[in-house]
Amino acid sequence: MTRAVEMSHRHLYFHIGLHKTATTVLQKAFFPTLHEIEFLRTKNLSLVEKKLSLNNKKTLLVSHEEFSGSLSHRKRPGRRTDILRESLANIAFISPGAGLIIGFREHVSWLNSAYFEKTKKKAAVDPDQYLHTFAVEELLWCKLLAEIESAQVPVFGFLYEELLFNPHAFVNDICQFLGTTPPLGWRESLDRRMNPSPRSVLGQRVSRPFFGLSDGLKWLPRSKPLRYQLNQMGSRLGASLDRYALAAPAVKPNDELALILRADWNDLVQLLGQRRARDLSAFSLAT
Repeated sequence: MTRAVEMSHRHLYFHIGLHKTATTVLQKAFFPTLHEIEFLRTKNLSLVEKKLSLNNKKTLLVSHEEFSGSLSHRKRPGRRTDILRESLANIAFISPGAGLIIGFREHVSWLNSAYFEKTKKKAAVDPDQYLHTFAVEELLWCKLLAEIESAQVPVFGFLYEELLFNPHAFVNDICQFLGTTPPLGWRESLDRRMNPSPRSVLGQRVSRPFFGLSDGLKWLPRSKPLRYQLNQMGSRLGASLDRYALAAPAVKPNDELALILRADWNDLVQLLGQRRARDLSAFSLAT
């Protein structure tokens, strides 16, 4: 990778995840509608460098959840932290002043959404085994935020729960961070559920053949649109069956870990509220 030329004529921002914090909705329905923003969904920093070399005065917003890690059930504990640090170093190399955007989600909700993301595609490990693919430090959002802020660049942190219960504040704040104005129709774009994960045994079993067929087509040229449609069909059909079927086994941290994560969440809510001059206390958990 070569260092990009100095880009004093434009701004650059990276939305780096986390997974399962409405990244798909933001990437497909919200970010592309922002005024004077060129949006690029990629983790290929060479492609970003090429974009930066063009004489385009628009702000460039790059988004990919894999900058912050992997949801794989085969990863070793600690690998997410390694990936995040590598991503931050590579981003700083091509553009030292690039702003960063990061979303968070209440820990247990996030863990289960991550787990069900895997089980809707293929039968994976059981919930307890999946939990143990994460080091405890990887689940401490405040520590992760401190790691990101250590880059000493502008950082915008938000809560997934904001998009559900207070989207107006989220939209105003992120648009201000990006130096743009809220687009028309932003509420409708954020209301879309684009990547549901079935949470029932039946829903997961129904969704898996669609993902299996999609995976089998990946070597065919120009198959990406069809594969995307198959994945969407599997996700939505499986999720639609959840109301009629028994819930699948879920990730349940033990009491000690649950207390640690609850305290970390409440600290994060307070921190982000301070950073953004917002009262986010409604999202705190009872202690």
